[in-house]
Amino acid sequence: MAMLEDLRVRLGSALGGKIKRGKIELLVIPMLYLVMSVLITGAASHNVTRWILDESGDPNVYMLFLKWWPYALLNGHNPFLINSLSYPFIYDTAWMTSIPWVALLSAPITLLFGIYASWNIILILDIAFSATSMWILLKLITKSSIGSFLGGIIYGVSTFEIAELPHVMLSTEFVLPLMIAVYIARMRNMLGNKWFVPALAILYSSELYTSIEVAFTMTCFVVLGILLAMPWYGKEILAEIKVRRKELLLVMVLIIIIVSPLMFYLYKGRFAAASSINSPVVYSTDLLNFIIPTPVTALGGQAFLNISTKFTGNFSESTGYMGIVLLVVLLISIVSFWHRYRWAKPLGLLTVGMMILTLGPVLHVGGNVYSLRLPWYLVAKLPVFNSVLPGRLMQFVWFLLAIWIATWIGSSKIRREVIIKLCAVVAGIIMIWPAASNFYWTRPLLRNVNALDRLNGGVVMFVGNQSQLPFPAGDTIDLLVAESNFHLYTTNAQWGYNPYPASRQPLAWHVEQVNSPKDLGPNAAGQIEAFCSAYHDKYVAVYLKSSQWMRFMDSLHWKKVDVNSSIVLFEVPHH
Repeated sequence: MAMLEDLRVRLGSALGGKIKRGKIELLVIPMLYLVMSVLITGAASHNVTRWILDESGDPNVYMLFLKWWPYALLNGHNPFLINSLSYPFIYDTAWMTSIPWVALLSAPITLLFGIYASWNIILILDIAFSATSMWILLKLITKSSIGSFLGGIIYGVSTFEIAELPHVMLSTEFVLPLMIAVYIARMRNMLGNKWFVPALAILYSSELYTSIEVAFTMTCFVVLGILLAMPWYGKEILAEIKVRRKELLLVMVLIIIIVSPLMFYLYKGRFAAASSINSPVVYSTDLLNFIIPTPVTALGGQAFLNISTKFTGNFSESTGYMGIVLLVVLLISIVSFWHRYRWAKPLGLLTVGMMILTLGPVLHVGGNVYSLRLPWYLVAKLPVFNSVLPGRLMQFVWFLLAIWIATWIGSSKIRREVIIKLCAVVAGIIMIWPAASNFYWTRPLLRNVNALDRLNGGVVMFVGNQSQLPFPAGDTIDLLVAESNFHLYTTNAQWGYNPYPASRQPLAWHVEQVNSPKDLGPNAAGQIEAFCSAYHDKYVAVYLKSSQWMRFMDSLHWKKVDVNSSIVLFEVPHH
């Protein structure tokens, strides 16, 4: 807090230029970021209501919840409890990536134009909003308009933002810059108390309702930054806390009120939820990933596949690539500012520290996992921290990098130096620019969703070999349920953890475990009928390209329900 104020004093006025120019920038810059996002994603050449921007990841599970939250509230259902995904068992959505805040904000689009439009617009706006929020913050702490603009681009098209884009709970990166910008505005009396308290509370609550993991790590990141700044800014920080103590207390009270429903269901479902779904060892940043791109990046993404394919985890979680140019600029800015500015020491320590923490509990180099223990090895032994994926801490490294870049550009007054720095930063942006092939648009599996409105009841689904599907099997069910307006519900899906009360009574089998009728034994038809009877299923859904299942279901002579889709529904006969 005091460190950022000192940064402002050292580097000049935040607003820079005339008021008129500031108003023009406030209109033009966000529009430029939006145009950038549209061009990157290829949205201009697709109908966002009929196509899905499926940049890999898990689009359909998020689309289901985009529809679930407004549907549940408008129809008198409890949105924190859903039994449509594994009937008759109940999932606690507080323990799922159900993105309630995003779903409610996009509800008007969902209700008017459908979930495809909501999903596509959210992804497009994620990039633009992330860049804009960082630009706002950088304008508050530097005097460089061009530096702030480029810093916003770096944050908006960072490898983290692009790779995690389909993971909406992670790609909504604009909360942290806006929170800090709001606090700085309050410090300068640009924002009154009646606006500061609700703004800060709503922003933090929105993060909790979007991703508890990010809200937790964001809090730890801010606390760590304050602790590292104490040796240089101890008196100022304590004085600032004393001045703002009443306002901050009101912020905390308001946050508790806003998120109390979420906290209640988190507590209620704590025993059913898994302690950790993914391994922090697997989802750590590879040391070479800082300089070796993945296919997410246009320049060199394909050339280094022989190395990047060895990174543990997957490409959507390998978000460390910053490129040689930006890494060198980061090093130069830290070294050159270290003795010139008091704020550079804690900010430099925080940057290096976050880069080390994102490496995870043990060292990864080129896909090889070594026994060398790193600081996260000790951190991961703490409660809650053992469920955090260290590779996702790259979000904060990119946040810090944008600050360093903008301040580095803004620190020069000589025209020649400024031009050299701009050329270096632009070159760095080119090196991290996302690959166009990374954003592919697909037609939904369900072509005629209106036909689903005539159906209701349970669905057991068989899809065959997972490699045959354009989406994961579970995601296929998501879309079927969502597009039926929850008239249909599935009875053999499993979503990361066992639903309540199935923790001690797991399902007989779920969709990912059955590749062919042979997996059900010699009496497959009898097993299917028994399962459908027990769970009151009315339909069996089969993916059209699953030839073994199609032949088997055709041999039963069950009535086909035509929904004009890539999924065929067979009506279970009544006995």
